[in-house]
Amino acid sequence: MLTQQTQDLSGTVSREELEPGSFLSPGSFLSTVQISQSPRAAFGRYILRLESSLRRRGASVRAVSPLEFFDLNASQRDSWRELIPSLNAKINNIAAEDMICLAANDDEGKPVAAVAARRLKLRSTAHDEMTSLRFFYGRRADEKMATDSFTLTAPSASTISGEACYLGGLWIRPDMRGLDLSSDMIKLVRTMAFARWSIGHEVAIVTPSFIKEDVIGAYAFERLEPGFEYIMDGKVAWSGFFLCSSRAHIETQLDNNPEPPTTVERHYPAPQARQAYR
Repeated sequence: MLTQQTQDLSGTVSREELEPGSFLSPGSFLSTVQISQSPRAAFGRYILRLESSLRRRGASVRAVSPLEFFDLNASQRDSWRELIPSLNAKINNIAAEDMICLAANDDEGKPVAAVAARRLKLRSTAHDEMTSLRFFYGRRADEKMATDSFTLTAPSASTISGEACYLGGLWIRPDMRGLDLSSDMIKLVRTMAFARWSIGHEVAIVTPSFIKEDVIGAYAFERLEPGFEYIMDGKVAWSGFFLCSSRAHIETQLDNNPEPPTTVERHYPAPQARQAYR
């Protein structure tokens, strides 16, 4: 929680960035944020700015449990594809301390956005963890390999080891997809993950509909590399790109000041969006 760390931040955030009494009240979103990694003040300031940026666009963020995240996904299936097994708490036994799940509501209390980060403790490399299907199914990986396979050619995947996090499960309600909520939702959950856990990298897998010319700048990933294929029963079920960033790269982003867009811009066609970011 933001206990002692919050007190350390009290003199580092300008008054203009805060709304009096809105952040650190008991039960507020930011009372659930944990900052245990350095630079604590920079992490705290950036989290505050991202949360404020989202709220000014009508998205009030809250933290939910992995099971609540699963239930939210199930309730929005008309515009949000089923979670991949890595983020599915009904398939994998995911400890609450190993997953950060964010959901945002509009002024009427209705869901408008969601995203998650899961801590990974890689046995070898990200490449091996994914291609062995352990990344997706954990202890059930050997069983699933009878019908499923995953190929990954991204060079960076073979260099990532130790503790990392996976970003995924991004969803924006269709009528809110012109407000660029996706960028700040991704940045917020990522920053919370690097602030809480002693991880060296983040990874993500995305389908082509997520990719646009400025994907690196818009979502602040460090690397975008082809490619992967998930094959079920001999057929390609989905394919796309591998994204990753190092801790050093993430820390260079902390001084950036997120601002709501001055014009509405749709980043991808709404029918494709629900499949874009797994």
